[in-house]
Amino acid sequence: MYCPHCNKDIQPSWRYCRFCGKSVELHEDDSNEIKEIKEEIKFDRDLYFKVLAVRGSRGILEKERKKVNEDIDSLISQLDEGLISRDYALPELNKLKEKVKDFKEDSDDYEDLPEELPIEVLISEISDAEERIKKIEKLKKDPSVSKESVIDARTKAENTLEMLNAQYALIIGHMRNWIADIKIEIKVERKELEALYIRFKTGELVEESYEEKKATQAKKLTTMTTVEEIIAKMIK
Repeated sequence: MYCPHCNKDIQPSWRYCRFCGKSVELHEDDSNEIKEIKEEIKFDRDLYFKVLAVRGSRGILEKERKKVNEDIDSLISQLDEGLISRDYALPELNKLKEKVKDFKEDSDDYEDLPEELPIEVLISEISDAEERIKKIEKLKKDPSVSKESVIDARTKAENTLEMLNAQYALIIGHMRNWIADIKIEIKVERKELEALYIRFKTGELVEESYEEKKATQAKKLTTMTTVEEIIAKMIK
């Protein structure tokens, strides 16, 4: 379906167009709509991996930044108490301040990715739909609204919730399949890391080349493991 305002391709469950931000009129009484949603749902593994990898990196980054700031405070405290000399403290402080600068530059690389994944937006919409049904229920005793109107409103709200839950179930299914594939990839990467070690120990790789390749492989493995852990928590 398309947004009536900007004509962009949108999902049937959206209450507001993600492109122009305007309200979108839904047609929840279409009996074939849930089936259409199932056919339209696409799971972008690449997007999810990038966003989750960045979140994992941010978590590690925050811990490292906190540690560096603690080291800076400790150096300043030791300097004030006369436990270390100014000549020793200043170069060390400059090194630590450079690290903080590097953290900020790394963080800037994350700005182009969305803060919320589609499944997180969906969870929020499901919560809103459930809350709307509760509010409609309370209108049963409201003399300003006819029983027929309340039933009609509840039916539409329940149809919306059913569609959202159908989307959620499909995405969770995709994520379960994906995490199974990631587990296999992690095993492959671990074997690659071991193979590198064997090549180094048998003289096929010089130490400099080995350390460089190992660092690259280990970083990749860490990222994949972090993403796997985040996905596991999301689909619990």
